[in-house]
Amino acid sequence: MFSRNGRKSNGEERHMLWNANITINEARGDTLNTPTAHYLIANNIIETDASQIAAIRVDTRPDLSDIVIRGNLLIGENKKILVEGPRSTEVIVSENNNRESE
Repeated sequence: MFSRNGRKSNGEERHMLWNANITINEARGDTLNTPTAHYLIANNIIETDASQIAAIRVDTRPDLSDIVIRGNLLIGENKKILVEGPRSTEVIVSENNNRESE
């Protein structure tokens, strides 16, 4: 369960948008060089409030691959799954309950 998890300050650049419960994007200063690939976000309860940009946010990059978001229950004031970037059509989003269309 993720309950209002991502209420952080945002900057103006895309990699600085962190106020979704779950965010997958490029993190500058990531010493581990974490890839934007091979993620399964499934079977969670995700609660948001109105101040959050989305319940889940994915900012795709050219090297993105294998991201699936399915079977999550979205509750609260913002039930969006926001997928942006050059390979956004390659993120599989399915069977999420109460999801707002984006």
